[in-house]
Amino acid sequence: MQEQAPTDTTSQYGRKIAWLVLPTWIALSLELLGGWRFGMDTYSGKYAVRVGPFYSALVGFVLAIVVVSPLLIVEGFRTVLSHRAILQARKWLFPKLTLVLAVSLLASMASCIWSCGGHPTWTNGYK
Repeated sequence: MQEQAPTDTTSQYGRKIAWLVLPTWIALSLELLGGWRFGMDTYSGKYAVRVGPFYSALVGFVLAIVVVSPLLIVEGFRTVLSHRAILQARKWLFPKLTLVLAVSLLASMASCIWSCGGHPTWTNGYK
């Protein structure tokens, strides 16, 4: 019978946190790209990223991510804080995961304000 290698639980938590913060950064990058392209020329669609029939799907996808992202990050905080003793075994892991989650929460809030606070101008960067 073959012995299995012991799993490294701290790296599992790191991967889980990475998957929980990934949607925030995807949404923010799509918003920044759209806002940058819209800012090049606000009155014409000359610089807009052409997405054709996927425009409404893209906007809906980003808005869904923007709404769900803060909840995912709070779940990440809950995971990190509930397994604090395990994560402090590696002195560098707990502070790094906490910092990643804090920065991602701030980015998520900025993204949420940009998308849900009136008219989301980043959508005009896509046509």
